[in-house]
Amino acid sequence: MSTIGKNDELLKYLSLHKLYILDSELFKIDIFEKGNTPSIELYFKLSNKSKLLKVKFTNVKEYSFYYRSDHYFYNVERCKFFKKDDLFYLSVDPYNEAEEINDEDQDFILCNEIEGYIQ
Repeated sequence: MSTIGKNDELLKYLSLHKLYILDSELFKIDIFEKGNTPSIELYFKLSNKSKLLKVKFTNVKEYSFYYRSDHYFYNVERCKFFKKDDLFYLSVDPYNEAEEINDEDQDFILCNEIEGYIQ
């Protein structure tokens, strides 16, 4: 996989190249410890470009993912991905799509750093 950017640069790259997580398929989640905090890697099959996108989240402050067997794993039908102050936030099951952190959001990650890779 090729690196496509870190932090603000990654968000800009995704937008400029129209690589949208919306309508993609999240097919893999890796969670591991890095420096006494969790790091998370999400793997997406992008629908509009037939490419694979990996987003790595480090210095994770909070995350939550839920799975139930009578639902598909995992089509992204709604999402939000933005920076607020010095934190990055992704929800692939948001309550609404406003660029705000909402207590009703599901399947989310809040962290200090993100990095993207494309294949």
